[in-house]
This record gives sequence, structure tokens and C-alpha cells, in this order.
Amino acid sequence: TRPSYAIRSQYLPEQEVFSAKDVSHHLFQLFSGSVWKFLIKREFIEKNGLSFQEDVLVDDLFFTYTALVHASRITVLRDRLLYYRKQVMNSQVSCRSNQLSSVYEAYQAIVDRLKQENLYDGVRSSLLNAYLTGQYWIMDAIGDWNTYAEEYRKAREIYFPSLGVDVMNEAE
Repeated sequence: TRPSYAIRSQYLPEQEVFSAKDVSHHLFQLFSGSVWKFLIKREFIEKNGLSFQEDVLVDDLFFTYTALVHASRITVLRDRLLYYRKQVMNSQVSCRSNQLSSVYEAYQAIVDRLKQENLYDGVRSSLLNAYLTGQYWIMDAIGDWNTYAEEYRKAREIYFPSLGVDVMNEAE
């Protein structure tokens, strides 16, 4: 079976081919930020100036989420084309507690680019909710109380205000 976090089918629209605008309120809940599950045309990447971030642990998040926002045609293949290995102890993904600042940097870069391209307002709520979900997932992995407290402080004082999480309303 497909991992539940890869594609959350409850957010899929009824039509087989859809655009980011069709699912803008749940775009980043529909798909996780990992690039391994997407097939993307080279021309699309070049046309939209897509690239991976350097020097961050979640280097595919910026690429994937920026690509999704620009997509005018998205479809989901039901066939399994890739098998993803889980629980590889020395992989980037298994070091969650070291990713908080990297996740923040990726989301800040996404916000900055989408604002520059006037695309942010249409996906703001979905993007910030995805950030909060990821932040919680990483914070949950921190075993040391002092590290947790420090990361929580940084989130409240730096990350949340910078991204606009602190001004989200309850409906978002």
C-alpha cells in the first residue's frame, strides 16, 4: 500500500487531471514535500526556474512545493513505480530532531518566492498548516527536554512570527 503521508487521497478532487488552483486550500496536505513521488517534465522545471535548496537537510521541500504551486496539470498514477526504504538509521529523514531550523529555512524560502510571484495568498493557509504539521512531527522526536524547550522558544519567538503563523485565525 502507498504510505498515507505521500498522497492523502481525501483531498483529491474528483477530476483525474487538476491544477494547483483546484486544490489550493489543501495543496500541501494532499502531497508531502518529498520529491521522490513526482514525475516532472524538464521543460516545466526550466520554465519555472525550479531548483533544490543548498545546505539544508530538507533540500527537496522548496523544489516540490514551489513546483506544486506552479502546476497547471496534476494527475495521480495509481500504479506503484517506486519503493521507498524506511528506517534507514543514517538517512536525513531519521535525524528529525536536527531539522527544525532547516524546515523553517525551507518554508521561509517558499513564502518569499511565492510572495515575490504573487502566488502566496492563494495557498497561505495550506502552506502554514503544512509547516505546523512538520514542526510538530519534528518536535515530537526531540528526546531531550532542554533541546525541546530551546527549539520551542525559537519557534515562538522567531519562526512563527517570521512565517506569519502567529497571526493565523482559528478557521485556517
